[in-house]
Amino acid sequence: MIDNTTDAIEQYREARLPSGLAATNRDLSLLRAMFNWAIRTKHVKETPFKLGTESIVRLAREAPRSRRLEPGEGERLLAACGPHLRAVVEAALETGMRRGEILSLQWSQMRSEPRAEVFLPASKTKTRTDRRIPISGRLQMIIDMRKIGPDGQEHAADDYVFGNECGEQVTTFKRAWERAVLVAHGHKAQYVKREAGEGKKPVKTAVLTIESRVLLRGINLHFHDLRREAGSRWLEGGVGLHIVRDWLGHTNVAQTSTYLSGTMQGQHDAMKQYEARREAVQQSATASGKPGKRRRRLAMIPKTRPRKGSTISHRAH
Repeated sequence: MIDNTTDAIEQYREARLPSGLAATNRDLSLLRAMFNWAIRTKHVKETPFKLGTESIVRLAREAPRSRRLEPGEGERLLAACGPHLRAVVEAALETGMRRGEILSLQWSQMRSEPRAEVFLPASKTKTRTDRRIPISGRLQMIIDMRKIGPDGQEHAADDYVFGNECGEQVTTFKRAWERAVLVAHGHKAQYVKREAGEGKKPVKTAVLTIESRVLLRGINLHFHDLRREAGSRWLEGGVGLHIVRDWLGHTNVAQTSTYLSGTMQGQHDAMKQYEARREAVQQSATASGKPGKRRRRLAMIPKTRPRKGSTISHRAH
């Protein structure tokens, strides 16, 4: 018999915590949803997450993630990607789309009239609402290079933009991403090997070794961080917050404000710009108060006003 008491849930939380706070919260959220479903369908009468109407098992508060690309990191990452992954990474940086939205993108969603844009129907978005994202010049070049299939013909409308060469859908790029992140930071990806039988060489699996996983966790770069990077770049480039909200597909501006963050380099650059403007204002104020400046301005003013009806010779002045 399964022990579904509150104590059992708390014990599970403690056992799961070494895997990370976010992972633990996701598991608990799933368990809570399962119990809620079981109550609605009358499989169980109560949930260990509540005592009456009061919640007694709460998710731990997570610090909002703020990881962005450091100076030069984006260029190194792109250089470490294979052709397919590079196109996917650039699409993420140009559109702010989620992983699933990129991999499910079909040619029928690429609109050129009346304006060039990516159309994401409600069935393919997290918020279940339609979304449109203008196509940048950089993204347009990437799309143009992927239009033609190996047979020399344009892909069909139901082919996948970021699929394989034949337009078939690619469902994951986890191994390629992990390798690219490690290589971009000066590490070689090492994989677990399994025995293939007596007298045969060990076979390399798709699973990273413990050492490589430790390095990957230290780098702490997730594919989803590229979505935050895109939104932050738009905001820093002068795009209005409400427009960034719409392009990212958030339900409100508050969510977008919390989601985005600036790099320390961006903060230092902002301070330099502020100090430069302040110095310019101070210099202007100092210059306007110098006696020489006042004498030159006074010399340009006529000493006597002309009488009404008289004319002033420009040559005399």
